Amino acid sequence: MLSRAKIQPRSRAAGPLTRRRRGRAAKPADRSNGGTSPRGTGSEQRPSPPLPSRRRHPLSGRSNTAGLQKCLADSLRQIVWTASSDGKSLSWNRYWTEYTGLSGALSRGNAWQRALHPEDAKQAGIWWRQAVCGGAEADVRIRIRRTSDGAYRWHLCRAMPVRNEAGEVVAWMGTAIDMHDQAETEERLKSSESWYRDVVEMSQDAIYVWSEGKFVFGNQATARIFGASSLEELIGKTVLQFFDPADHEIIRARAKILFEQRRPLPPLETRLMRLDGRIIDVESVATPFLYRGKPSAHVIIRDITERKILFEQEARLEQERLAGQRSAEAAEHFRMLAEAVPNMVWTARPDGYTDYTNRRALEFFDATFSELEGWRWTQRIHPDDRPECLRRWKESVATGKDYEMEYRLRRARSADYRWHLARALPVRDSAARIVRWVGTCTDIHDQKSAEAVLQQSHAQLEAAVRDRTRDLLEAIAALRQSEEKLRQLSAHLESARENERAVVAREIHDELGAALTAVKMDLHWYAKTLAGGSCLTPDKLKLTYSLVDSALETVRRIATQLRPSILDHLGLWPALEWQVQELERRYGIDCRIAFKSQPPDLDKERQTALFRIVQEALTNVARHAGATRVGVCVRTAPAEVAVEVRDNGIGLPAAKITDPTSYGILGMRERAATFGGTVQFLPAARGGTRVRVRFPIARATAGSGA
Repeated sequence: MLSRAKIQPRSRAAGPLTRRRRGRAAKPADRSNGGTSPRGTGSEQRPSPPLPSRRRHPLSGRSNTAGLQKCLADSLRQIVWTASSDGKSLSWNRYWTEYTGLSGALSRGNAWQRALHPEDAKQAGIWWRQAVCGGAEADVRIRIRRTSDGAYRWHLCRAMPVRNEAGEVVAWMGTAIDMHDQAETEERLKSSESWYRDVVEMSQDAIYVWSEGKFVFGNQATARIFGASSLEELIGKTVLQFFDPADHEIIRARAKILFEQRRPLPPLETRLMRLDGRIIDVESVATPFLYRGKPSAHVIIRDITERKILFEQEARLEQERLAGQRSAEAAEHFRMLAEAVPNMVWTARPDGYTDYTNRRALEFFDATFSELEGWRWTQRIHPDDRPECLRRWKESVATGKDYEMEYRLRRARSADYRWHLARALPVRDSAARIVRWVGTCTDIHDQKSAEAVLQQSHAQLEAAVRDRTRDLLEAIAALRQSEEKLRQLSAHLESARENERAVVAREIHDELGAALTAVKMDLHWYAKTLAGGSCLTPDKLKLTYSLVDSALETVRRIATQLRPSILDHLGLWPALEWQVQELERRYGIDCRIAFKSQPPDLDKERQTALFRIVQEALTNVARHAGATRVGVCVRTAPAEVAVEVRDNGIGLPAAKITDPTSYGILGMRERAATFGGTVQFLPAARGGTRVRVRFPIARATAGSGA
């Protein structure tokens, strides 16, 4: 609701409206700017400056000036009036008559007050009298009735004295400017500001202005929430000191967004440290704005301590409700699970009293639950197992340890006892107190029987493992012995190779060297004889020729001893035949060889190995057997070749065959084993020894000897 008319006297006296200079009248000031005054309501007004001197106007003069003033006043769309110095004789412009419906004659004296609002007429009269008496500019807000719709509209009335050069008031001039819309806006604004102040003060939340990091304004709730006795106790203090130090970094980051980016902040839950030492939970939001030209923030703090306590209580109640629901669901789930498993399931109270068994247990014992309840189930245990079972169960109940034991239970149908594995675990509450025992009994009778069989099998397996281990150890010992034999054989072969080299070197030196030396001496003699002009004798040349022949024979013999060339050129069969003939020629032993099939298709390595084995057998016969007759028989099968050397000598002792120092025998076996063959030493039917060699045939080589 708009306020009543108020007198607003001017603080300073205005200068004369018109001033005569060089006999010219001053032109009245133009106030027609849309019906508003440039001075402003209630503001201090400067005196009207004297008009500059000009060239005399054709319409100048007192009468013409008054006419111009009236013409100007009538042209304005605002109320203009003039009065005498004593304020009694008033005249109005045309707009007054149009606006109020009162003519100039009806507005003389105080009759003009009839156009005013009844509540403003008396106040306007007082204002006018005070203005006339004071001789100063004065403003007043009054409501004037508009005749077109009968509405009273607010106007700003301003009276200005017109003074002569001596400063005396000679007349009054005034205006009334329609400011109804502005007045209503101001009234609404005042009402809104009042409402906002009431809302802020009545708010239970702390509402304050944060500027340059400090409190600059706040409501009473701010003092209450921050633990201050009055708001003045907070003004000027740093805001950050009231918040939890753990949240300072977050608050600084939010302040940067608030003041630098000028963005409002979402709610933040933090802890507030009050002046009285209490710490409370609060929620804050902030909005940036300018306060007295400085970046500031409008902050709202809400105490959420009770809300959090309420939420915690609700959460605890919800947890308890859910826990009860889960407990009921768990109990039902346990019952369904216990009924579904193929084992006996039971539960007991903390003191060990059995209070539940599943259907499987009832069917096994062919009993009702009342017959098993409590401790009656122990009567179904085998008498030999019952004391230990009860002792362990009572110990677990007393100590809270897990229970586990194997015992025999009597089955009702067949009255026999079957082994079972019983296990029980304690169920504890949040305080670690035992609230229930849950146990199972699993039939392990078949398993126990299988374990007995398994133990027997295990014992047999252990015996077999021991035997196998013994055999393996013996094999390892034999292998080590064989390795030792191989090392000795290798050393023997190396020694034999060195001896053979020594023999070859000696033969080359003794026989071949001597022959070549004699030939050299003969050649030297021939050179001297021919140089002296003598002739060579045929006998001397024959002698030299025989020396060269002897040297060539020695070379052939040594080469044949190292490797018979016939083996490379003619093959295995002719080489064996040559070796037999050579034995007969050198030792005078009757030797025979028989080929029972075509030559085998052996590669050169196998031919060499087989030849060396037969050569070693014949050499042993010549050296150790004392035989007068030797027979060699060669047979070829699709997959192997067999050679048998038989003599009529003194025979080969069995100890000699296994003697690790019999390097010849060992070498023959190793040669055969290299190619997958075998060598056997057998006694002959009429005395002597048979050496049987078997070699697998490999058809990988072409061009092997025939």
